[in-house]
Amino acid sequence: MAGMGGAIAAYYEARVCKDNYVENPHGGISTEAGISLAKLCRDTLFRDGAQALRAIEQQTVSPALERVVEANTLLASLAVELCGLSAAHAIHNGLTTVSGTSSYYHGEKTAFALLAQLILEGRSAREINELLGFYRDVGLPMTLDQIGVSRPTQELLERIAERVVRNDESIHVEPFKVTSEMVIDALKTADHTGRRFLEETQSSSEGWFRAA
Repeated sequence: MAGMGGAIAAYYEARVCKDNYVENPHGGISTEAGISLAKLCRDTLFRDGAQALRAIEQQTVSPALERVVEANTLLASLAVELCGLSAAHAIHNGLTTVSGTSSYYHGEKTAFALLAQLILEGRSAREINELLGFYRDVGLPMTLDQIGVSRPTQELLERIAERVVRNDESIHVEPFKVTSEMVIDALKTADHTGRRFLEETQSSSEGWFRAA
């Protein structure tokens, strides 16, 4: 599950790099092959992620699981090498400054960080809800509490944001100047958005069971 959290970010980060002619880790411009592999990674996870998780729970190997393993390891890695990283991994790095997140996997923190990236970039509600639906289906975190940040005080958020906007961080490949205040707002909004999605999903499920 956590592997999917890290891999799903590959497309959204590669898209930023490709759209803004950012150099990849090898000093070349982000490539068409890289963005194509990143999109294939995302599409594979959206299509097969839930089925792959069920296979793992049943301790079986299925075609869906094999495709997801390929996406998590090969496709996501190639996308990073050929395009690069942007806000999600920088926000992940900021989250690691909170001791409560240490018991959570890289991919779990990256999943929430990606939600914050999409909000920071002003992406559409449709795209954000699509991502949250995937998180729900495969059990990825969508709130700060779900990655060990149970009391996101202003002081704590400022500490996270200070780490996120360091000069050497990948968040600065975004096509606009990112400030610590913007990061704090994105974290707060991501947390609120995730909580609201969970509440609405739970309400819908309860209504379906009552009707049944």
